[in-house]
Amino acid sequence: MNQQNIATKSARNSALELLRIIAMLLIVLSHICAHSGFVIDGGSVSLNRLLVQWGALGGLGNNLFVLISGYFLCTRGTKAPSLGKLFVQVWFYSISLFVVCKFAFDYDYSLIALAEVFLPTIFQEYWFFTAYVLLALLSPFLNLFLESVSKTGLRKLLLLAGVLWVLIPTFTRMQMGGNKLTHFMFLYLIGAYFRKYPENLFSRKGLRRLVTLASFALLFLSTLAFEVLGTKWSIFDSHGKFFFESNTLLVMGASLGLFSMAIYGKAFFNPLINGIAGCTFGVYLIHDNPAVRKLLWRQLLPHGAYMDSPFLIVGMLFSVTAVFLLCTGIEYLRQKTLAKPMLFLYEKVTGLLLRWGSGIWGFARRKFGL
Repeated sequence: MNQQNIATKSARNSALELLRIIAMLLIVLSHICAHSGFVIDGGSVSLNRLLVQWGALGGLGNNLFVLISGYFLCTRGTKAPSLGKLFVQVWFYSISLFVVCKFAFDYDYSLIALAEVFLPTIFQEYWFFTAYVLLALLSPFLNLFLESVSKTGLRKLLLLAGVLWVLIPTFTRMQMGGNKLTHFMFLYLIGAYFRKYPENLFSRKGLRRLVTLASFALLFLSTLAFEVLGTKWSIFDSHGKFFFESNTLLVMGASLGLFSMAIYGKAFFNPLINGIAGCTFGVYLIHDNPAVRKLLWRQLLPHGAYMDSPFLIVGMLFSVTAVFLLCTGIEYLRQKTLAKPMLFLYEKVTGLLLRWGSGIWGFARRKFGL
């Protein structure tokens, strides 16, 4: 299978769009586990304790989104209109959800929280979006690097980055200077590597299946092992999610396995899947808004209060499905009604500001010889 065929079939390949949906479902599940008030310190091993920790797969979902971005953006870069649409979407939900939570639910906002509402990117109201914007701004330079580097050179860079920012942190928790942005850049380059060089280790069906299954199996077994050891030695207690960070070897293995399955599997087109996938960013912006997050997981769906319930897993799966579908519906309505006029207004305002800025700069150059 050559590079051109893969690139052609994956332009709107519903296999990759389905992967976006799966990634967002994992993120919603992880937010239930992180924000619902579950207490897993001490105690005996139980299925519910394991389930709450096994659900912490938000890092895997984030990895999948960035890998897909790198796969597509490495050939065309990030366009200003596309980034503008995302800014409009983020502002819309940040401000509208502030209004709803403030006046309908009497949510108390601090001054810092208000700054986050009106400047969500700078103040990292949504940390993923802030990191993604930085990645998008750097993507043209990353693409220039990709055009000039050889396959061997890129492979050596990825290997070095993998040792520093994946292998060492997996077992030591030492980040070696890495952060969210460097991790996103690493994933971007991996996605680009798959696009530029489709014939690689993961193009082998048996290997990608083995890596995927082994990564998930070891992730789940690691939690079980820490739970069992924690009943005997306290040093191991509450470490069931030790290998669940987005940059650990096991989560990276699962990410690359699922990503390669979508790329090298049979391509297909399904407009419903693609339409739902186009709403996933909106699902994130709605349900993980700071005010909505507190209201949703602590008041409306307080799963932490049912830690010992035999129906916990049923309740969590229901909540994941309900939240995903509700937020998808809201985002779909926004796209069909408000998206275009808001984007038009954004373009007019930004165009005016750019003209003013250009005029001020021109005056300064003439006046002061800059």
